[in-house]
Amino acid sequence: MTEIAEFAEPAAAPDGAAGRKSRSPRARISALARCICAKQRAYKEALAAGKPDFCADRIGDRAFLRAMPPLSAVDGIRDFIVCVAYAVTTEVIRHKDAAPLLDAARRALRQMAKTASSPGPRPAEKII
Repeated sequence: MTEIAEFAEPAAAPDGAAGRKSRSPRARISALARCICAKQRAYKEALAAGKPDFCADRIGDRAFLRAMPPLSAVDGIRDFIVCVAYAVTTEVIRHKDAAPLLDAARRALRQMAKTASSPGPRPAEKII
């Protein structure tokens, strides 16, 4: 397994950063770094436990997928898509397995757009 030395665990956001609408590309890389670090950590632990390399690699792949961001906010969806793209290019998942994940991200994004554009509850109409 290849080491990814340039990625580090994500750091805390600077003051005032939480109120921004969209995070920086660096923050997006931090989400990807979290997945990569989870994969590397699980892989190393599996090897230390005496698992064969191919088993350790699969265990690391599952850890990568479990570390992916939730689809609960726009930034999370974007980070999720970045992680899926990386997972496909590094063969953590197969192309055919990426389709349902990207479809879930698309549906979540659509639902958020629908929720944001729908008017709030209408006040009760007064009947005279």
